[in-house]
Amino acid sequence: MKKREKILFINGSLRIGGVRRSLVNLLNNIDYTKYEVDLLLFYQGGELIEDVPKEVNFIRGNYWLKLIGMSMKEVIRSKNIGNIIVRGIIGLLSRIINNRYIFKFIFATHSLRKEYDVGIAYSHNNGIHGLYGGIYQYLIWNTNATQKVGWIHTDYRMLKNDFQWESELFELLDGIVNISKANEFAFLEKMPQYEDKCFVIYNSVIADKIKTLAKEKAANSLTKKDGYKGVSVARLDDNKAVYRVINAVAHLNDIGHKLNWIIVGDGPNMERLKKQVREKKLTERIIFVGNKKNPYPYIEQADFLCVSSIFEGMPMVVEEAFVLGKPVIVTEYAAARERINSGKNGIIVENSDDGLYRGLKEWIENPNILNEYISNAKNATNLTSSSINGFEDMIAKLKDK
Repeated sequence: MKKREKILFINGSLRIGGVRRSLVNLLNNIDYTKYEVDLLLFYQGGELIEDVPKEVNFIRGNYWLKLIGMSMKEVIRSKNIGNIIVRGIIGLLSRIINNRYIFKFIFATHSLRKEYDVGIAYSHNNGIHGLYGGIYQYLIWNTNATQKVGWIHTDYRMLKNDFQWESELFELLDGIVNISKANEFAFLEKMPQYEDKCFVIYNSVIADKIKTLAKEKAANSLTKKDGYKGVSVARLDDNKAVYRVINAVAHLNDIGHKLNWIIVGDGPNMERLKKQVREKKLTERIIFVGNKKNPYPYIEQADFLCVSSIFEGMPMVVEEAFVLGKPVIVTEYAAARERINSGKNGIIVENSDDGLYRGLKEWIENPNILNEYISNAKNATNLTSSSINGFEDMIAKLKDK
């Protein structure tokens, strides 16, 4: 029997989110006759844990890894006073000094002795003055992997990172994965010296599972509402710019277009957005449902999906909408044109508040085109085969180095 390649994946946790969902999808599409897979999670928690296939061997992080793998909100929710104090102190120190020294100290307490053919840090770094991240550093400093790979899930130019420090990390990696060609181009604008290390591997989905889950009953429904129905599935932070949706819905309703919306997700801007909805008198038109492990019933009941972000990588939710035959309206981001044929399976609008408003207005004032968009969305090519082939090709090329 042919020897299986030993692969290690490293991530912070498996709580709800696009990056974590893309990891779980990849793990579910891997051929385990070819690969022996371990998964190290700093914090072995999150709603997506139960979706990891049984073939994957979990490695549990120790006390210190668990603390930095949890969000401060999760630590507070645990009501463990000791943990809250320690997490608060190391979080404060990382903001005052920077996190590289914090990570050095913490990672010294937990190393992996097992030998791997390939180690993969599945989440990119996100600044040096917070405790989110450290996955690259753990891979480089604390694992015994012949080849080491870092994954990037966004437009790298838009990160507020210490690029000089990160260049030192990329120098120590053997492979760098971007999730689209446009994102690879963006990365190389900042780091052209690493072109020969780059790979493009698209996110994969599990289409049959999405279709099955979409049949479940949603806790909140827009099906009885008159007018068009839109849906946003996003972390509610500044970058996702869901406030743009609320302003557009308000303006369109003011001029006589009945438009309804479900917002799936949670984040630091939740209360601010709810206040905006109340002030616009849209509580009957816009519904917040919070984080949902299964967002698909909400996408299924909508006429279209919207991505209103200031910048993006390659949003998983666009692929999921296509699986359900839903066209999309997106503010233009680097990789938008790699998946969206504007005027066919959706529309790409100017990345601004007014751009989103004008795009929605044009769409709902021309209802005859919606059925054509829906048909084209249903026929959009699934990238899963390309994703898995890209993954296997990368492993093979790294082995030959």
